[in-house]
Amino acid sequence: MAACGRGNMGKIRLWLSGFAWGAMLGVMASVVMGVAVFRPDIWEKLSYERIERALTRKTQSTLDTSAPPPASAPAASGAVLFANTRTAPALEQNYAPPHAFGPDDVLVIKGRNASNDFVEVDLRIDDSASKDWGSRFGGVKTVPPGPFEWVVPFKGLTDQNKRAMDINAITRIILFSPENLPAAQIASVTLERRPQPAAAAGSAPGAAPARANAALFTDASTSPALEQNYAPPRAFGPDDALVIKGSNPTGSAIEVDLRIDDSASKDWGSRFGMAKSVPPGPFEWVVPFKGLADQNKREMDIKAITRIILFSPENQPAAQIASASIENRPGAGDTTGSTGGAANEAKMGQSWLKGARTTAEQEFYPPMSFAQDQEVVVTGTNTDSKPITLYLRIDDVNSKNWNSRVNATVTVPPGPFTFRSPVSSWVTPSKARLDRTRVARFVISLGDGEGPIRLGDVHVAGGSPLPKDALGLRFGPADVSVPGFETVTRNDLRLSPAGRDLVRTQNDPLLSSGLNGVRTITVPWTKSDTATISLWTEDQGEWEYFPHSLHRTFIINGQVALKEDYRPDEWVEKVFHRGLWKEAMIDGDPWEVYASRRAGLVTATVPVIDGKITVQISSDQPPNDGYIAAMVIAPGASTAAAEAVEAWRRGRYMERWPVVDKPVDPKLAQGTTLRVLPYGTPRSQHPFWDPNLPTQTRLKALRGQMVSIDFLAFSDQSDANPDVALKLPEGITGEVRWGKWTYMRRGGGENSLSITSDVLEGDLTRLRIAAGIPRRMNVTFTVPETASGTLPVVLAMNIGGASVEARADVEVAPVTLPATATPVGYYMAAPNPDFWFPPKPATADRLMACDLKALRRFGLTGLSPDLVTPTADQRARYLEQTRLAKDAGFSPPFFDYVSVKLLADKVGVQAMGENIGATEAALTAAGLPLPLWSIADEPQNLQSPMMDLKRLRDAIRVYAPKAKIAGQLNDIKDKPFLPFFDTVLVNTGFGVSARDFADLKAQGITPWLYNMPDIEAAAGFLLWRVGAEGYIQWHARAATADPSDPTDGREPDFMFLPLTADRCQSVPTVDAMVVATGDGITDLRLLQWLDGRAASDPKAKALRDEIFAAIPGDWVGFEKQKPNLPALRRKLIDYAGATAAP
Repeated sequence: MAACGRGNMGKIRLWLSGFAWGAMLGVMASVVMGVAVFRPDIWEKLSYERIERALTRKTQSTLDTSAPPPASAPAASGAVLFANTRTAPALEQNYAPPHAFGPDDVLVIKGRNASNDFVEVDLRIDDSASKDWGSRFGGVKTVPPGPFEWVVPFKGLTDQNKRAMDINAITRIILFSPENLPAAQIASVTLERRPQPAAAAGSAPGAAPARANAALFTDASTSPALEQNYAPPRAFGPDDALVIKGSNPTGSAIEVDLRIDDSASKDWGSRFGMAKSVPPGPFEWVVPFKGLADQNKREMDIKAITRIILFSPENQPAAQIASASIENRPGAGDTTGSTGGAANEAKMGQSWLKGARTTAEQEFYPPMSFAQDQEVVVTGTNTDSKPITLYLRIDDVNSKNWNSRVNATVTVPPGPFTFRSPVSSWVTPSKARLDRTRVARFVISLGDGEGPIRLGDVHVAGGSPLPKDALGLRFGPADVSVPGFETVTRNDLRLSPAGRDLVRTQNDPLLSSGLNGVRTITVPWTKSDTATISLWTEDQGEWEYFPHSLHRTFIINGQVALKEDYRPDEWVEKVFHRGLWKEAMIDGDPWEVYASRRAGLVTATVPVIDGKITVQISSDQPPNDGYIAAMVIAPGASTAAAEAVEAWRRGRYMERWPVVDKPVDPKLAQGTTLRVLPYGTPRSQHPFWDPNLPTQTRLKALRGQMVSIDFLAFSDQSDANPDVALKLPEGITGEVRWGKWTYMRRGGGENSLSITSDVLEGDLTRLRIAAGIPRRMNVTFTVPETASGTLPVVLAMNIGGASVEARADVEVAPVTLPATATPVGYYMAAPNPDFWFPPKPATADRLMACDLKALRRFGLTGLSPDLVTPTADQRARYLEQTRLAKDAGFSPPFFDYVSVKLLADKVGVQAMGENIGATEAALTAAGLPLPLWSIADEPQNLQSPMMDLKRLRDAIRVYAPKAKIAGQLNDIKDKPFLPFFDTVLVNTGFGVSARDFADLKAQGITPWLYNMPDIEAAAGFLLWRVGAEGYIQWHARAATADPSDPTDGREPDFMFLPLTADRCQSVPTVDAMVVATGDGITDLRLLQWLDGRAASDPKAKALRDEIFAAIPGDWVGFEKQKPNLPALRRKLIDYAGATAAP
């Protein structure tokens, strides 16, 4: 068999791991798929998840339909679909109505690979039931140089989920080559009749029996691949086994891979695949044929085996194979297979994949059984200079796709890492518990384009953090456990009354679940006359909920261990605002800054009474009325047991949430200095220092433009109260903020923490300088409409007695930047405590007015305001809140996000329509703008979206026929719902492109953007380029649970108006993303001004055309090749200045 060149196969492998199938196939999906790429001498394995992750980042295909739909009739033999063409761009044949094919019809593809290397050709076939990747046929053919023919029978076609395709209703055929790979020359693609054999392939009646002790390979190496083909298929018996004997000649573990096909194998999912990690030295690997199953858990037909391949992963060391032979070993397969049999028991310290390179895969035959209190630990070293994303996939014997397996993710910074996955946390995306007693597979992989890296190993750990004489109790469901702790379930007799389960995100091993509603805990204790009791009492919260009991008491054996009594304002200050002024780096690591206080730890030493420890709990504010997470009892007066648990929690937490940013080397601070950051510096900033930063810079601006300038102070002296002075020309009022160092889930990875200075705090009395830690200082002002010439902006500071200053000269073009009426802004809810402890309306309006004024300072124009549900008794209040937004200067229409849903839940669908009609009439009578009424928030989440949306829309139309109906769409599958809406808010999941938005407008639908990854671009250049007419980003203020803890939610906190002690302070505290939004709105104002001039000014038209060409017209292209926005903004300002020149 001819050897295959490595050039294009390497490209194919990279494409399969990084390219989104949806971008080529015209779909957007989050599905799981497996891919095997074949060379004659090697099988390239890739994990499902890498393809799935790529899919989520791509939008629908932009392929044009290339042929008119033929009539719905049986295919004619010899019909030519394509001739004399290439597979790039894709060849697409659509059938509307669907086309019927017969059982003898085949698709015959004839062509040539004109290159001197292998190329890949891909085929997709849809029927009328095809909706996503899993529901369509997908074939991949690797073609050697020269001519080729590929015959695909319609009979027996199945989709990726093994559903039989309806060949009487074929809707689409697409032939293509992967992106960025060479195309094949296609001579013809025709439909022909070729009668198929009557014998079922799976039964393989012509299969030849296997000979016992037949040697397949001897004295060979696993690179290149060792391949044994059987034509006709070979029959093996239930006592036959493949016995592989060899040695690993290297000094570390290597991987050996085995693939077995039967006559039904067509792709990766339909063949047997197994990887074995082999330590140095000799080895024997016995693989019984009995019970063999493919990746989809189908039992292989061992009487029809067609191929056996033994190989090593590409670019990895090979194993020496003494022999691979078929032997008769009765009973060898009795405990093997992925569908039954006894399981191995995982032992503490047992390890696999030592020294393996990613992607690393460990199969368990028989399946492995893990104990509830064990954990799987992945160790290794990130040798890259940047953080990488590590994915751990765990399958049980029933896992078939992404939804049925555990998928854990962590971002690891450079250097050694440890990633723990507690067995008790093994929950699949479908919310089912993985069968920990029958684990079939581990797969460890990296993010696209990362690595590979070499693992230390994957091993089993656990063990109790408690001293031997202590008792640990963990409260909650039986399937959530902590090593060393006994699990106390809700109906345990030691509880009174029975508790209620509460399960949170698997973030902190001790706080991820607990029990509510407990009043008394009684635990027998006879080990000592005195005992130290430690209670972990805080529910970590989730989403917008944070436990807010005002009154809590814990009494242990008659001794009051904790008594809390707060007024609402006291609770906000002492609990909700706790740690407000603590900073990353300056005050320690994440554990020291916020995580250590999350447990609500209560400790007391008490006498033992009647051989028992009795804990009495009293608290208000359900559901956290009587909450308990864990309890430790230790003899005597020592707190060592609680301290050991806290040390264990800290270690686990810091492993779970690594910090990817490193502090600046404090030795770089020599003396005291203040520098100005040059134009174009990103608004989101992480720790850095550059001694070449200037002390003076020049900027350009227009009249009416908001200007934001960043400075950086750096000193080898600490100062708890530095002096700050801003010098601006007379008549200009500026604001100074300082960047609070904060741990955030921003820009670092899915499960890691970054350090940013993006919280721009307006209270200068809290400013401090720490030696060796740079301090961001931010200055903002609006250029007066009468300004001209150069405006000097000087920031002066006195740090530890040293006076320093830096300067920015702002050159003003005497052109007034017009305002924009395009709504660009945020969804704006009141702070969470206002829902728990509602203030009086006048107070709420005063505070909200301060928030709205803060946003308007940065030029924001759009709003989804905080609104009550407009029932008859609250309608007047609804009008007041609408007037508040209007008076603040925001551009209508305002997006009403929740009223329709809340009304329908509260009064029913018909009465909802009546209330909407009455509210519209009241708004009109009051001269207030009518809102956009949202009836859908990502409707794929609805059980019956088409019916539900129609009911809501129709009910509104009856009572408010002119009401503007809107919704948020985040999936390409939402397109059928478009007729229900007047305005749609879409994001990258739905697809953001100029072409799509033009189509929407042609249908009378107004497109807006929402929740875009690049806020600055979406507010300006991208919005303008794609033709959106508004943009709303969630959230202006959405603290998940504890606002100081960025890790207690399934998503990061989104707080463009961060937590602050005083919402109405003179200089409002904002996130740097507010500044970025303002930058985008400035771009939009410039572009709209340019549009106005382009009709009459050839230079304006030329510049407009240049910018239009520089900005990709869809998000996929924009993300792939992001334009230099500051440079384009500078061109606009330069042009504006030139128009004002004499």
